[in-house]
Amino acid sequence: MAGADNRPVAGVALAEVRRRFPHAEDATPFTPPFGPGSETPAAMHRRAGAALEGVLGLPGERLLVVAHGGILNAAIRNIVGAPPPSGGAGLWFSFGDTGFTTVQYHANHSWRVLSVNDQRHPE
Repeated sequence: MAGADNRPVAGVALAEVRRRFPHAEDATPFTPPFGPGSETPAAMHRRAGAALEGVLGLPGERLLVVAHGGILNAAIRNIVGAPPPSGGAGLWFSFGDTGFTTVQYHANHSWRVLSVNDQRHPE
């Protein structure tokens, strides 16, 4: 499943992204964070939910999912029932460049977060 166009921030350091695109206080989950055409937090949240649904339909007891931190954050927010962020507020996990977390799904639709690494994300 392809993501939205992220050209305004592709390859740009996090500090520079924050300088160029500060969080608007009146932003909602439906506000494109990097200008017109960028994926809204709500859209990413829906895309992550659809991806989780697809992963749960795969065979196997152990699966490795590799993705960028934004979509992994959206997936974990889906898992814990947290809404998409808005205006810079919300639930975030700092995955860093090689971060990971381990979750376990049970058929009764319960989840366990087994581990979240202690990797520091550059500010």
